Order: sequence, then C-alpha cells, then structure tokens
Amino acid sequence: MPNVRAGQKRKRITIESKTRTDDGSGGATFVWAEHHRPWAEIHDVESDSASVGGAIVGDSVKRFEIRYVAGVTTSMEVVYSGSRYNIIGIRNVDERNRELWLICREKRDGSQ
Repeated sequence: MPNVRAGQKRKRITIESKTRTDDGSGGATFVWAEHHRPWAEIHDVESDSASVGGAIVGDSVKRFEIRYVAGVTTSMEVVYSGSRYNIIGIRNVDERNRELWLICREKRDGSQ
C-alpha cells in the first residue's frame, strides 16, 4: 500500500477548472480559475519527441501525485512551471481518499 509521502511533494502545482463569467454585455465568457493549489511529486510517464522543420516537438505525459482533494475531474487542467497540462486520467490510490495521481498530457500552443 503506497503511503502519502509529504516530504516528496515539493513542487507547487495549480489545478484549474473552466468557469463561466458574465461579460457585462448580457453574454458570458469562459476562463480558467483556480480549483486547488497542492504540493505535488512529479514523474515523467512518457515523452515522445521528433524533429519537425528543425524544431523539436513532442508530447510530454506526467504523473502529478498529490494529497487527495475532492472534485478533481478530467475537464480540469494542471498548471506547472509555465506549462499547461490536460488531465487525461485520475487514480484515487487504493480508493482510500488519501492520494490522487493525475495523469496529464502537456498542451501544445493553440490546443484545447
């Protein structure tokens, strides 16, 4: 059974959710708003890269291990070190509501 290792969770991440806000003209816009700002242990899960037109491009998948927080879904994003990540999977470790593993893919410019 994995233990929640608080000492290993040294990186601050932000979990954001898309929130509807009034635009003042009777309409609405959607913005990313902070849901939670936990400490995390971060692991590279996979990284595929290739050279396109002389530039290195690729997908980066990371696992963010955090203390359990209710309400995190795959419609949210993680912000870490200037990059945004889509949450593509969530694991409640041992179903004990003590630790979450967020499996996330780095967003490329212009991606949703």
